[in-house]
Amino acid sequence: MASEHQSIAGHVQVINPHELARDLHADQQYFIIDCRPVLAYNSCHISGAINVNFTGMIKKRFLAGKITLTDLLTTEEGKAKFQSSVGGATVVYDDSTGDMKDLSASHPLVLVMRALVVMGKCPYLLRGGLNEFNVLHPSLCEVSLPSVNRSIVSSPPTPNPTTPGTVPHLF
Repeated sequence: MASEHQSIAGHVQVINPHELARDLHADQQYFIIDCRPVLAYNSCHISGAINVNFTGMIKKRFLAGKITLTDLLTTEEGKAKFQSSVGGATVVYDDSTGDMKDLSASHPLVLVMRALVVMGKCPYLLRGGLNEFNVLHPSLCEVSLPSVNRSIVSSPPTPNPTTPGTVPHLF
């Protein structure tokens, strides 16, 4: 498995955050895959990135060859875009990986890269992952702040029925 991991790493190019940002500003087309958990993806991701679902059972099915990388993409739009990007450049990232050799063979990023190489795609690892990219180029990221129920915030406090002369418990 180690030699297979090394041979895949030989097909993966590294792109740094500044290069990716420059290319995105120049409208260069990349298919961007976010290999982080869906909750992390939902809170912040590179604009246009598609998340892959690598939960326990899904990962086992993928490793057994019962589902494909396309099946792991979390949106129908993403699946269609991926299938139409024949031989196109694909950027893959997680939180902070800088080098493939630092990852285990079962890491989702490695599994995605392996699938891309087998499919004949041109995979790029985003050096430093989303953490570094977001610090350097926040305008190219989509951030979802937790929603606040405005009706609760803007409504006056509901009176607490208490017995006259008693102080309501504040804790």
